[in-house]
Amino acid sequence: MPRFILLCGPAATGKTTFLKKLVAQNPDAVVISSDEIITEWAKADGLSYQEAYVKYKVETPQLMEDIAAQAFAAKREVIWDQTHLTREIRA
Repeated sequence: MPRFILLCGPAATGKTTFLKKLVAQNPDAVVISSDEIITEWAKADGLSYQEAYVKYKVETPQLMEDIAAQAFAAKREVIWDQTHLTREIRA
């Protein structure tokens, strides 16, 4: 059964470093990163990251959930990379 791995923690605590190790161990895993999604949309719209975050803060989690559902349907492991600072956000 595929695993769902949730990375959480403040910025600069090693989430990306740990993510790279996880991906090296399982290169078929689907990595879902809110930062990557927002960065792509910011570039496409000619916005700063912060402007894109404000504009897409509702759409981003839904897209992430959709990607995860597709990955699980394909029986692939999912690594969810997001800050998740509060218990409410992680739930």
